[in-house]
Amino acid sequence: MEPLLFYQQRKHTIRQIFIAIAVLSVSGSMMYFFSGILSYVFFGFLFFLGSYVLLRLAVRKPTVTVTEEGIKSSGNGMGFIPWEFITGFEIKKGINFTAIVIMITDQERFFEDKTNIVTKIMHVNVKRFGTPIVLSESLFHIPLEKVKAHLEDFYTYKNPY
Repeated sequence: MEPLLFYQQRKHTIRQIFIAIAVLSVSGSMMYFFSGILSYVFFGFLFFLGSYVLLRLAVRKPTVTVTEEGIKSSGNGMGFIPWEFITGFEIKKGINFTAIVIMITDQERFFEDKTNIVTKIMHVNVKRFGTPIVLSESLFHIPLEKVKAHLEDFYTYKNPY
């Protein structure tokens, strides 16, 4: 099967570009108007951060990639999820967001290669959603119902029984 590539929603990308340009212009003008080592360091850091975000957004990379090996999310700290862990998919709605929740079999084994910060975030997801893997709607450029259908098709292709 062909890999599935999902990209960040365009409205979130435009918002991030606007914020990066605002940070660049404010930090650049502040470095010009305020002299002093602390202002150069602080506003120089902000200028570098805005430049980094703008350049990162200029190169459009997929936020979620689905292959025959598993699901890779670069939009958050979830990393790679092999198909052997996955048991199903659900769409969950929160107060201000909607997300795809990926149900997995062995949570402790899944946590083994994750960092401490990512593990703590995933434990919060377990308390809220019953699973550590939550992919926000903003990571996808198509509606979540279609994403769920694509994921289920891939899942049945990998697990025909």
